[in-house]
Amino acid sequence: MPAYAVELLQDALNDEKLPLNGTTVGVLGIAYKANIDDLRESPALKVIEALEHHKATVITHDPHVPAHSTEKTLAGFLKKSTAVILATDHREFREAITPELLKKYGVKIFIDGKNAFSKADFAKHGVCYHGIGRS
Repeated sequence: MPAYAVELLQDALNDEKLPLNGTTVGVLGIAYKANIDDLRESPALKVIEALEHHKATVITHDPHVPAHSTEKTLAGFLKKSTAVILATDHREFREAITPELLKKYGVKIFIDGKNAFSKADFAKHGVCYHGIGRS
């Protein structure tokens, strides 16, 4: 999933005529699974590594792992992100993230690594959405 998520992101950025190199990409959730603070074997760490390999500017936010978050608030995180990869579907994210919110902060691309949101909702609001993960 990590390599595929970055590949989807790169394709979506290309469609927007944006490079991955230098683009600020937010990784939302870095814990291994939802609603815990365990980082062991977290796919988010591999996503971050792949993004850094492509020279993206990476920021992170995870309310369950604040010591490893570069942004302490969701608003601060979204304000700085051109694209977002949802790596962990914490309850807080499922409740707060909407296409309207992403559009408000200028997020152009949302890669849903947990398939936690509806693609149709995002399309209506002009935010590029790709879902991967469980059905």
